[in-house]
Parts: sequence; C-alpha cells; structure tokens
Amino acid sequence: MFLFTGLGDNQCVANENWRESFERICAHTADAGNLSSKELNRLIAESDELLKIVEASDDPERKFYLIKLKRCRNFFIFMGDIQKNSENK
Repeated sequence: MFLFTGLGDNQCVANENWRESFERICAHTADAGNLSSKELNRLIAESDELLKIVEASDDPERKFYLIKLKRCRNFFIFMGDIQKNSENK
C-alpha cells in the first residue's frame, strides 16, 4: 500500500518508497544548472515533503539520508538564487 503526500501539480512522494524518491530528487543535482526556476522550486517543495517523511521514519540510516537530502535541497536553492541574480544583471 502506498500513501502519497499531495504536492498540487507536483509529483507525489511515496511514503513507502522514500528512498526511491530521495534518489530521484537528488539525481537532479547533476543537471541543476540546466533546470528552470519552476523545476528547481518543484524539487525544493518535493524535498520539503520528503524531509517530513524521512524524519518520521525509524530507519537506522535516516540521519544519513536527512543530511544528504538537506544538501540537495540547499543546492537547488543556491542554483535558483544564481538564476535570479543573473536575470537581474
């Protein structure tokens, strides 16, 4: 059984398969420079939702995944800020 957290028009994050969602989200760090601000904002929102799920998990490796996911999220924010700054010049 899968429980989904709705993200509006964004993809849903599966509660049962949060590791798959983690891999999918963080895989985008490699191409973050080529993503639109809308795509970066979607990934940030998905990261926020997944952080809640991982924090509630009793997985022994949860701390590792939380740290990595926060780094991915922060990188998306950083890339979005770079885009905004380059548009303002």
